[in-house]
Amino acid sequence: MEDEELFEAIRGAALQQQGTMDWEVLRRLLIPHLNELLVSDFHRVLVLLYRIDVSEKVVREALEKHVHEKTGGEILADLIIARQQQKVELRKKYSKKG
Repeated sequence: MEDEELFEAIRGAALQQQGTMDWEVLRRLLIPHLNELLVSDFHRVLVLLYRIDVSEKVVREALEKHVHEKTGGEILADLIIARQQQKVELRKKYSKKG
């Protein structure tokens, strides 16, 4: 999966407002790609996280906290999904007509 395809899959998940996105499916797609990128091109990982708006501070803290429990790809996938879920909730909150 190319970076742009990955980004679009992640972005598309955040745009789902009907709860039809299976976050676990997205997680399973992300983990191997992120693990590969962590080894082969860390800069691309940083660019992807920046585009998704995952804080570098949050990434560092999570990597330090979970380094012995999960792979880097699992940690980053969880952070990406958590951020996308926040975006979904914010869209729902602010799109309600009052």
